[in-house]
Amino acid sequence: KEEERRSQLRLVEEQREEQLQRREAAEIEEMLHEEQTLLQQELRHAFVLKEIHEEDCARQREQKLDAEWKDEVRQATVARREAELERQRQEEAAQEAASKERCRVQAEELAEEEQAKKAMEADLRARSLALEKAIREARLRRARIEKEARKQQAEEGERLRQEEKQRLARRKVEEAAADARWR
Repeated sequence: KEEERRSQLRLVEEQREEQLQRREAAEIEEMLHEEQTLLQQELRHAFVLKEIHEEDCARQREQKLDAEWKDEVRQATVARREAELERQRQEEAAQEAASKERCRVQAEELAEEEQAKKAMEADLRARSLALEKAIREARLRRARIEKEARKQQAEEGERLRQEEKQRLARRKVEEAAADARWR
């Protein structure tokens, strides 16, 4: 009888040990799953930050190209003006050689036309620059709004991840306390 009682005690102890091992294995598996979820959240967060950085770089490249284009336009405008002035000087010299009086009359007419033309060109340039500036500012506003939205989304993801970590920590403490009570 004593041998049979010991055998039953061993069997009960083995069953308890096996049940404990199964529970520990399930807890480990659940912890691994939660760790994997946290890692996926961190990867998504990193991806959002990478997209923001790439968009910042693209915007800087666009601004640089815009500045270069404006400089080229300015240089071409200066060159055209200089060529136009040079043409006028040669034309006036030829007219002066032919007839001083005709040259004087034509010079006055040309001056009036040139003045009106310059005024029109200046007006057109001012309108064009104002339009370009408005378009650029609208693009920058839109980019800032989009960047802020992505930043808030990334912060929300970080906040949720921190809450998940805290929840896991509380759960581990509660499970440890429950396990200690059970023992």
